[in-house]
Amino acid sequence: MWNFAVVLDTHSQELGDDLVEAAVLVTDDGRRIKPLSWKGAPAGGHHREGTLEFKAPKPSPKLLELRLQRSGEPDPRVFRWTP
Repeated sequence: MWNFAVVLDTHSQELGDDLVEAAVLVTDDGRRIKPLSWKGAPAGGHHREGTLEFKAPKPSPKLLELRLQRSGEPDPRVFRWTP
């Protein structure tokens, strides 16, 4: 399993996102992997912290992106790694 720690902080809106629905891992060869679970603070409030759990892709990618598409935002937030 691959686990990604996520922290969201805002003072302008409620953090009501379903992070399992909002997140996807994208590999360099185009695979899209949805999270298995969110373990952390429930939806709501202005501060959320927890872990997104994914099944590790096989074969292991050379480049990986975690994309979070939040409601009301035109583009996803993108975080890149080379595992």
